[in-house]
Amino acid sequence: MEEKNSPEQKTTLFLSETKETLSLAPKAFASGGEGSLFRILSPGKYSDRVAKIYHPHKRTAEKLAKLELLIKDPLGQGAEGFAPSFIWPQAILQNEKEEQIGVMMPLAQGKKLELLCLPKLPKKIDGAWKRLAFDQEGNQKLRLKIAFNLANALRQLQAKKKYVLVDLKAENILVQPNGQIAIVDVDSLQVSDGEQFFKAAVATPEYSAPEYYQSPKIKRFEASWDNFALAVILYKLFLGIHPFAASAKGEYAKRVSLHEKIEAKLYVHHPKAKEWLQFLPPPHKKYHELPQGLQNLFAKTFVEGLDQPEKRASPEDFCYQLLQAIGGWTLIISFEEQKILERSKALQLADKTQIFTAFQPQEVEIKEVLPNAARELMALKNNFLAEKQIEENQGCLAALGFFIYIAAYILLFVSAIAFFMATDGWLSFFWYFAGALTLWMLGAHWKKSKQIAPPFNNFLQIAGRLGAVALLIWGGVKTLYIHSILYMYAPFYWSIWTLSTFGVAKLFSKQEEGHFFSLDSLAVFLKMITLTVWTINAFDILDLSMANYMEGEYTIFWSIFKDYLPANALIAIFYFVGYLLELISRQKRSSHSSTHVNSLIEDYNLQMSRLQQAYTGLEANLQQLLQNQKGKEERFFAHWKNKALESNENLEKRYDALQEDAAQAQNRSSNHLLEQISADFPKLKQISSLSDLSKKITALEKNAMLSPAQRETLKTRLQELLQEKERSDLAYFHKMQEKYAQLLQDVANWKKEKQQQYQKDRAVYLRSAQKEIETQAKFKDLALNDFLEELDELQDQKKQILIQKQALEEK
Repeated sequence: MEEKNSPEQKTTLFLSETKETLSLAPKAFASGGEGSLFRILSPGKYSDRVAKIYHPHKRTAEKLAKLELLIKDPLGQGAEGFAPSFIWPQAILQNEKEEQIGVMMPLAQGKKLELLCLPKLPKKIDGAWKRLAFDQEGNQKLRLKIAFNLANALRQLQAKKKYVLVDLKAENILVQPNGQIAIVDVDSLQVSDGEQFFKAAVATPEYSAPEYYQSPKIKRFEASWDNFALAVILYKLFLGIHPFAASAKGEYAKRVSLHEKIEAKLYVHHPKAKEWLQFLPPPHKKYHELPQGLQNLFAKTFVEGLDQPEKRASPEDFCYQLLQAIGGWTLIISFEEQKILERSKALQLADKTQIFTAFQPQEVEIKEVLPNAARELMALKNNFLAEKQIEENQGCLAALGFFIYIAAYILLFVSAIAFFMATDGWLSFFWYFAGALTLWMLGAHWKKSKQIAPPFNNFLQIAGRLGAVALLIWGGVKTLYIHSILYMYAPFYWSIWTLSTFGVAKLFSKQEEGHFFSLDSLAVFLKMITLTVWTINAFDILDLSMANYMEGEYTIFWSIFKDYLPANALIAIFYFVGYLLELISRQKRSSHSSTHVNSLIEDYNLQMSRLQQAYTGLEANLQQLLQNQKGKEERFFAHWKNKALESNENLEKRYDALQEDAAQAQNRSSNHLLEQISADFPKLKQISSLSDLSKKITALEKNAMLSPAQRETLKTRLQELLQEKERSDLAYFHKMQEKYAQLLQDVANWKKEKQQQYQKDRAVYLRSAQKEIETQAKFKDLALNDFLEELDELQDQKKQILIQKQALEEK
């Protein structure tokens, strides 16, 4: 993988199964062909895990199905030096959109095994690794330990009989200085589980067996494929060079790349290698220094196994030879014990804590205690409160009225500025305003205060508001004053313009049906002309009066008004005619019994606004009722949580008895093995355990009390007895399956009874809580059903309005 420096936008993910939130580091610490790796920052319990986020084109349904299968079938991890270490997927990860985009897995530590497969280690490598250099004393023993851990890992994987790594290579194996290994990219392996089959992602040419280059192409890989790759890795680990790396001559001279040499089966230690070998690199010459058993396994894989894959050395074959090379009967016997345990584990009872897991009662959601009507209301909340008002049919005059409204607001702003400029004392008035605002807020506070009982709280609110208004009036009288009557001309002038413009806009906006030539349209035009002429006349009279006033003429206003009176009277007739036309139009609509659409719309909008406002108060009351129930809900759940922890003594006693019997059966088979080995080898008497046996054999070897022949005989006999012990243990556990199944069924029934009892108690509690809330709702006069009925009626009304509105628009 390569280091990735670009920041990742999404740093929060969720476990798909539990919805638990994970916070990830903002940057990936590594990335590869399938995805990127992020450290998990929180919660702390996952600090030893990482999140692998797949690239978008890798998030296929097949990939997710494979991951789910792997998660359900975790590969057990055991003691260092004996059990494999796989970076196995543990949980699917999803984003906020509930898209499954990655997986959580253990954090792998160490360096790539490829470093140890080089002839020389890098100069800048840490000191802890330098002891593994080929020129360091004791390096071979450490490399043997690493090799065993790898072979044992693959042995356990193959024991599942459904997995093939396919892309097993040194780059996909991390190793620590103590020899512990971790195999990564497990999510890319091949899975064959019954009818389910998931192919592997890729295969690396220099680790691919010869059959890869033959026809037909391989569609389903066998375990022998991984056996070939394992042998290549171990050869490189021991000698620092690939087993097919050498210069060829003759017809093979053009075979330069490693995969071409594998295809041509040019193993450097092949019995016929002299026929094509031109130059053998020096690292290969140390091959004959390896233990003979390992040489035999390499020959078995790279000579016989080239054409017959089934004859390749298995991981278990390598485990035996590696343990012998490492030395010590303790390791060999422990390895045999581990195999027996692995094969019998599937037949044994699970751990007590797993079988007798505490029943988890389903929590009561506080909204569940609501009556059906209230629950229906709460479910409608978002859509109901977001309900928009229906827009009225708008004609060309109404659109013009909209723009005139904008002009009117601008004039209103100008009028306010003019009034401000004509008035003094605003700074002093500010303090009166602040005091009035304080009184108003105090009144609102007194109204809501729980310490002041009705009706005194209402009285105090009214008193606070009246005091605020009085203070504003008093402050205005005391502090605000006009410079002179001349200064009031400007605000008065602009105010008239503002009111006139508002009036014209209002008249235009009342043109509802959008038909320009109609009685309504004519009525609007006549009223508009009247208002316009009156406005112009008013400005003319004001302008002339102000001019005469400036010249000292104070009685000229009436004479000017008389000059304009005839025109104003004529215009008044226009307004009267417009009013009559409007009455005729209304009568016409009434005579046809047709409801005016915009009136219906306006009525609907008012009712909807009122209902939405009422809902806010209704919800607040319901929330208060729920809050009152919360304590009872917590007590109910706490009672059942404690009850869930109660154990079943009879079932647990049966479990303990079965486990004790199993332990005795395993002890009997172990004692039989020790008795037989003591009888066959008098030097191994008074052995109490397999551990003692391994120590005794080691001591005999150390003191040269076992000849090579005796050692081989002992090894053969010990393997026979261990196999006999395995058969005995497996036979016992097979015999006990019926009793185990009965116990597990009884435990399941016990949990089911608990679950059913909880569901009954839960239903009783919910009915009781709902009834109590219904009673309280009636006491508070919430009328939930009435509210829903009114809402239904309003929605029916809306449908009818929309039908009429659409019909009107189509005319």
